[in-house]
Amino acid sequence: MARAPHPAIFMPLILPFGVVVGYGQVATPYVLDKLGLLAVVVAASQQTGQLPHTIKIAWAPALDARGLRKHWFMGSLALAAVALAAAVLVNPKEQLGLYTALMFAANVGAATSSAAVDALMATTVPIERKGAAAGWSMAGNLGGTGVGGALGLWLSQHAQPIIAALVLAVVMLACGIPILRIDEEGRPTKPILPAIGGLVKDLWRTAISREGWTGLIICLSPVGAGAAANLFSGGMHNDYHVSEEHVEVVTGLLGGVVSAVGCLIGGYLADRMRRRVAYAAAGALMAAVAIAMAFGPLTPGAFTYGTLAYQFVNGIGYAAFAAFVLEMIGHEGAVTTKYTLFVAASNWAITYTAVLDGWGYDKAKVPGLFLTDAGATTVGIVIVVVMLLVTRKKKVEAVAATDASAA
Repeated sequence: MARAPHPAIFMPLILPFGVVVGYGQVATPYVLDKLGLLAVVVAASQQTGQLPHTIKIAWAPALDARGLRKHWFMGSLALAAVALAAAVLVNPKEQLGLYTALMFAANVGAATSSAAVDALMATTVPIERKGAAAGWSMAGNLGGTGVGGALGLWLSQHAQPIIAALVLAVVMLACGIPILRIDEEGRPTKPILPAIGGLVKDLWRTAISREGWTGLIICLSPVGAGAAANLFSGGMHNDYHVSEEHVEVVTGLLGGVVSAVGCLIGGYLADRMRRRVAYAAAGALMAAVAIAMAFGPLTPGAFTYGTLAYQFVNGIGYAAFAAFVLEMIGHEGAVTTKYTLFVAASNWAITYTAVLDGWGYDKAKVPGLFLTDAGATTVGIVIVVVMLLVTRKKKVEAVAATDASAA
């Protein structure tokens, strides 16, 4: 029987994902803007590079159909490291198309490697430790994005391209070494069409089960979106009278570390209470922080401590979310596809909540932003509570039926 890995092993394995995403979110706009490119061109290149994270559901089933997930991880990590290093060596002003294509390829590798890690958590970690695994993984995700973005920005400012490329590639490949310590049981090879058919049936069974469809509704709700964090580096900092450099430190490096700590705490809690309840509780904390910021002073100190508190509870929520999804998808069948589907649903929630938050800011500046965010989160908590009652009713009915048959 395969040995269960320690939950902490998933933090370094997910860090390369954070490095690529962080580089795309922080270093890419900086590099392209310094070259004097139009803002619309910068945005188009950046968003095209990040597109694989939205469309990876198209190839996620391949990880369920054939091969060991650890082998998928190794191949996709190599692609991400090589493509990102190559992108760093390209002059975007002269070869913007090539630069964008290489960032797209790097994100294909990052998205696929993270999907493989998610599947390995689902298939190799026992149910009682899935919260801890989710916490370590999300710590690597959020922390890695902040630290990776800061590292990429610093290298682009202070190092020659060849040095920056080598450092990023070596860091990413080194983070993948712990994959060798994961014992993954092999799967019998089936003809491709029957294999796909089996995956579709498993996905459908999960989707129509009470745990599945209620879970999907929870993922689509704004309870743990943490969408206001997407607006911290925008015009909001002017309201708090803080510099762009201050924003970069607080929302980047410090925010990544604080988010990572929140993830570890969230994973701990998710193993000690119902995971959906833990997710709702994290949402309540986030709403409380948002309300405090809505009515707090517009000072640099309030910005620093408020945004860090928000990112901390956001980390708790992300870990609780990942834990309840891992519990819901089980450990066999189309685990990669199911996890990707539920995460895609949560990304939609983050997107529409960010739009609502932006609308709130346009209407009433900082108070409008955070009251809108708190209101959306409260609606999400209500949805989670209703879904908890629905699943609880199902369990009560099942127990009653068992008792009746025994009698």
